[in-house]
Amino acid sequence: NQKKLVIGVLGDSVTSGTDNCYYDAWPEQLRRQLAPLFGAMGMEVEIRNAAKNGGYSLPPQMLCAYDMLGVSDRPTDVGLDFLFQANPFVNGETVDAELLIRRALLGESHTIISMTEQNKNSFPTEDMIENYAAAGLTIGTPFQDAPPELGIPEKGHKFWFPDAQKGFWGMQGDGFCHLDTRSGSSAVVNRNWHWGPKFHQTYADAYALLLSRATRLALNDLSDGQTPPTPPKPSDLKRVLTDDDVKTPKADDNAPPTWKEFLFSSQDDATRLSAEQKGLGGVRCAVGLTNLPGATLLKDWLRPAQGSPFEDKMNARKGATYVPPDHDVFNSFYRFKFPNSPPNNAVAGKDWVADPKRFNGEAPRTLEQCRHVDGMTLINSSIKPDGVDVSWLVWEIPAEAVSYGRALICTSLQKGGLQELQKESLDKGDMRFHYAVPQQKDGWKVYEDVHKKLDSTIVKQLCMPVVTEMDEADLKAAREGGMWVAVEWKAAAIFEFDYLVST
Repeated sequence: NQKKLVIGVLGDSVTSGTDNCYYDAWPEQLRRQLAPLFGAMGMEVEIRNAAKNGGYSLPPQMLCAYDMLGVSDRPTDVGLDFLFQANPFVNGETVDAELLIRRALLGESHTIISMTEQNKNSFPTEDMIENYAAAGLTIGTPFQDAPPELGIPEKGHKFWFPDAQKGFWGMQGDGFCHLDTRSGSSAVVNRNWHWGPKFHQTYADAYALLLSRATRLALNDLSDGQTPPTPPKPSDLKRVLTDDDVKTPKADDNAPPTWKEFLFSSQDDATRLSAEQKGLGGVRCAVGLTNLPGATLLKDWLRPAQGSPFEDKMNARKGATYVPPDHDVFNSFYRFKFPNSPPNNAVAGKDWVADPKRFNGEAPRTLEQCRHVDGMTLINSSIKPDGVDVSWLVWEIPAEAVSYGRALICTSLQKGGLQELQKESLDKGDMRFHYAVPQQKDGWKVYEDVHKKLDSTIVKQLCMPVVTEMDEADLKAAREGGMWVAVEWKAAAIFEFDYLVST
């Protein structure tokens, strides 16, 4: 009964279409290929691409897929129909992959997922396929065992053009007289280290063929009176990874615990399965690395400290709000980038396209066809409250975003931000964590200095837990009325962040 097929896409600069007009990026090529098929059934095809150019880390993106892709505007029992992740250059870890796979396939909306291998040299592809393929998982390998036009295979045919260090760069066609893509774009396999229109077309073709075949089989089954099987539940499939795979390696006693231990290993089985049952929405986020319509942005959760449960304590300690009262309107508190990857010069016909007249009627001719979609709404961390040494970063987590009462703050930067935060900031009290939950009557119950329950060696990672535990009464209150979180920090302890996370 759906009128729209929605495909969410995550990934790195390749999937964002960098070094190409977005018209030639594989998600947009796939949309154009699928549109006639599903249009004949009265359905629109929408692809939401949250892939990022710039080397941003994948784990927080995978954790926050629900709000990166604006899934909250979809019916709860529908969610995304498909989730594709292609990230040849910037990888997550195996645990990030399996957590995303389980939330997608085993959650209440049952999102079919396909992704490229993570941790390329150690990803348990066969184990993942054996465990999850029947539920809807496919795993792509765009390099190692792919045909020659898909990257640089490790075995078999090798193309060294223009030289051994720059295989495929600027190469026209694929050796089979394909001098243009089907839409008339220049059939370059690679531009710089990114895929060119020909490579993107081949990748889109693979998904188009897969989905077209699946659609035909599904229609035949429905015509024969068959009903779709009931999707599996989290309790039906054990995890491939164990808790020990997530924890800090025992060989290094001095290694800090990872933020993933706090999220995933310290839960009992019932809590973990309950969170997975919520699907992609079992982890909710306010996100800086997107501008997609419907996405939950940082400004949607951030609040000025005035009017929050922490206002009295802030005033008593002569602090100031970090988030200005007018933060949710366009001002200098945020750094807006839309798009993050600018269009290339193909429209002007200067670099990669020698003769724009060779384009057919659908090929990129306008700035709008070349414009990318990977925008951002980040905090301008260079702006700090004037005249005070201590400020309060405050955010409000809505009730529907609380699963089991844990909150994190994350960065997607490979360097900087949390990666440079010093352990001493927590030890000396330069940074303090607090949270608040509704009381039985009016008002809020405030818990201060909850960072003291946290091993401070967790700093210098992509995500830092702020709230790690909550008793049953407080968790019930938070699930019914939401919760507030605050970071009280001195100017020297302020760091960049891109995600506020609630589970």
